[in-house]
Amino acid sequence: MSVIFSQIFLYLGCVYCINSVLIYLARRLKISDFIAHILTGVLFAAAVAGWAALFGPQNAQPYQTGYRITEHTIDNLRAEKVPQTVLTDLDSIKNRVYVGEGVFLDTLASRLGEAEALRHKTQIFRFAAVSDRTFNTFIIFLTQLGLLLFLVQIGFNFDPKFFQAGSDNALKQAFLVMALIVLILGGTGYFLLFEQNAWITVFWVIAFLSIHIGAVLSAKFPITLSLKKPLKELVQLAVILDIVTLALFTLVSIYLQFRGYNPSGLKGDLPRWVALTFFILPALLPRKTEQFFGVFQKLLGEYTILLKLGFFFLFLYFGFHSGLSVLILGIWAGLLFKSFAGAVHFEVQQKFFSNVSFLYIFPFVEIGRSLVAPREYSLDFWYAFGIILAALASISLLLIALISLRKREYPLALSLGAFPRGELSVLILWLFKEAYLIPFSLFVVSVAAVMASSLLGSFSGKYLFSSSLERLRRLSRR
Repeated sequence: MSVIFSQIFLYLGCVYCINSVLIYLARRLKISDFIAHILTGVLFAAAVAGWAALFGPQNAQPYQTGYRITEHTIDNLRAEKVPQTVLTDLDSIKNRVYVGEGVFLDTLASRLGEAEALRHKTQIFRFAAVSDRTFNTFIIFLTQLGLLLFLVQIGFNFDPKFFQAGSDNALKQAFLVMALIVLILGGTGYFLLFEQNAWITVFWVIAFLSIHIGAVLSAKFPITLSLKKPLKELVQLAVILDIVTLALFTLVSIYLQFRGYNPSGLKGDLPRWVALTFFILPALLPRKTEQFFGVFQKLLGEYTILLKLGFFFLFLYFGFHSGLSVLILGIWAGLLFKSFAGAVHFEVQQKFFSNVSFLYIFPFVEIGRSLVAPREYSLDFWYAFGIILAALASISLLLIALISLRKREYPLALSLGAFPRGELSVLILWLFKEAYLIPFSLFVVSVAAVMASSLLGSFSGKYLFSSSLERLRRLSRR
């Protein structure tokens, strides 16, 4: 156990040391934080691989899961009615340890054939014996906790009042952006990258629907009266696309959750789903929720906060136990947390989220680590990378051309409204990869394209923002 604890602290120490330098550079260059976090994972994985090559036994890399087929694995797969031919092939590699998910997958593909390995990999991974389970469980916990808190903050900051007035134009622009993304990016992926695989194309396009405007808006531009309305519409456009992306991801998650669902299990699952629907009410009725806890405030005083935390953790229990995706659960938890905070939600926002922000990096660090995993690639990286960036750039140029035709609706850095992607795109790509909905090679090239689009979109967006501001000033003088 002491060895595992030492590895945990070595992991934390190395990650934070590397990230401190990269996040400093990212803030100085005014680029997105998630790029620094992903590069932290890449550098850490490269350092571990180099260390293992020099000092590790048989070049085995630490911080990777070891997979092993055992007799218990084969018995469980036989109970799942896996074909006997597959079981025979698995028996030939029984009790051998394969370090790294990529190495294990490549071995399965060579033994079973790619088609059979793809068909049964979820079952095999479920029953395979895993080494270093304690350490990897800790890393998974850190990753899930960081991802959950990151999404809770997104849900906490969401305000429906933002769309009560003046969002019609942003809604039209959002539909225009989505139409171009689906047509151009979807067509490019379907015909040029995925060999006309419709499902992979759909999942991939969902990840690229959301946009990222934070890097550009963090620049300190002078906000004039003529700039406030289009700037607000730009933020509304980004939020609308994020909501649509989350809604589509929710539908995919529900499909995966209930695919092959046995109705006989409804009796056992029904109480959990009823309990989950109960937690919708506080988010929909924040004033009633505040009055409800006000009654307990008179009885418990300051210890009412413990009651709220109890309800919050029970919600997370029911959500995870029901198999909800962490993406859906995190946003929902943020809305619930905001309703529990009540009148002091601004204070909670400033103190709580600033104190836990050091955990946000772990999902992106693990994404960076996974990029360096040894794996065979089914896509030509540079070809696919160039195709994706060309498709994103063409969307931006078309949007600028279309919206510039309107007299006073010059696109305020509209390249940033379509070109750069950010944290949400990367997280969705990662979750789709973890669910085996997109191939690993597509995940790698897509994450690289997201990072490149964020860099290019940020710099080009700032330039277009300045030129847009000058144009608006000239129009206001006429």
